[in-house]
Amino acid sequence: MTAFDTDIRVPLVVVGPGVAAGGRVDDITMSIDLYPTFTDPAGLPASAEVHGQSLVSLLRGGAGPARSLAVVEHTRPVRSSDDPDASDIRAGDPPTYVALRMKDSLYVEYLEGEGEVSYYDMTSDPHQLRNIAHTLSPARLKALHAAAMANLTCKGAVDCAAAQALRP
Repeated sequence: MTAFDTDIRVPLVVVGPGVAAGGRVDDITMSIDLYPTFTDPAGLPASAEVHGQSLVSLLRGGAGPARSLAVVEHTRPVRSSDDPDASDIRAGDPPTYVALRMKDSLYVEYLEGEGEVSYYDMTSDPHQLRNIAHTLSPARLKALHAAAMANLTCKGAVDCAAAQALRP
């Protein structure tokens, strides 16, 4: 439920016609890419409401989506005393957030409380242990916030592809 690599990095293993054996691709992809990746080879049109992009070209050695970041979102469930399955508030559920995972960094903006932000340099801190958001310039923080909000509010494949191609 967190934006950290221990929760979000999931390998995708693909075999099949046109996919080179033993290949490895490090492009940024997301689980929302699976639907268009499965429908593309079948010749089915992608719905305009789908936010993901087909990975078929990438799997066959071509270019993947023109994406500079992956969007990670979490919404804390609304707790109700009437819900017999509701977890205790101390159950460790993180607050609502939107995060941008780029190749060399992670930006997390918590949308509850005081709007805390976190920023991790993945080159010098691959385990995301040191929040260095306080070292970023106001202009950089503003650009990251704008990119996070664009990705949080985008609608449809075209709009979301443009938001994911931002270079904050």
